Amino acid sequence: MLAVIQAELLKLHHSRILLVAIAVPLVAVLTGTFNYQLNAGSGIGSGWESLWSQVVVFYSLFFMSMGIAVLAAAVWRMEHQGSNWNALMTTTVPPFRIVTAKTTVLILLIIVMQFVLVAGTWIAGVTIAGLQGAMPALVVPVAALAVVAGGAVAAWQSLLSMLIRSFATPLALGLVGIIVGVVVPMAGYTKLAYVLPYSLVGRTLATGSVAVSDAAGLNLGQVGVILGTGIALIVAGLLVSTWLLRHRDVRI
Repeated sequence: MLAVIQAELLKLHHSRILLVAIAVPLVAVLTGTFNYQLNAGSGIGSGWESLWSQVVVFYSLFFMSMGIAVLAAAVWRMEHQGSNWNALMTTTVPPFRIVTAKTTVLILLIIVMQFVLVAGTWIAGVTIAGLQGAMPALVVPVAALAVVAGGAVAAWQSLLSMLIRSFATPLALGLVGIIVGVVVPMAGYTKLAYVLPYSLVGRTLATGSVAVSDAAGLNLGQVGVILGTGIALIVAGLLVSTWLLRHRDVRI
């Protein structure tokens, strides 16, 4: 399995995919910091909690899931070029290993995204917002939990990018998923929001946020729900992808 993951990483060696993983959270940090500075003294709040909340409110609603959609399309792009798909369909590597390796690579990139998000927020807080002291204790565990939630988005966006040869179409479908993921909790379907991958990302990153009115604090029950649901969605995405890759030529 490790050899398959290494092969996937080698395929991306000359691509700019890492730049995407770095740029997406940086845009969220800069947008959130600008909004924080713009609203300084307006009663919205100040300090690390307010800065973090204003960074992740943009990141959770759009940037993270859309960034993952772009990464997933990039991971499958080479397979759809030239005769590479024929080579993929005749390889001796089991389909489950192929889709698992690609999703693993995406999760590694999500970890990079989360590291840049946390580090970028801290740097922006110190250098731009002039904040002192430590960041809130929940920042790191929430960012880590979002890796699992983002992994669920990655597994299903990977499936879309495997099925569809076009680079842009899976992104458009991902955008639809993001819109649904925003509307579902706003409509009051809070339990369903933990089952839909795009909603799960939003609910996870909103944990403890002062910018979200119904955001809950981090507790063991919520951690269990996020981990259990996120892992279940990842496994389901992998199994569906494996079945399709094994039983049919799925490209559209």
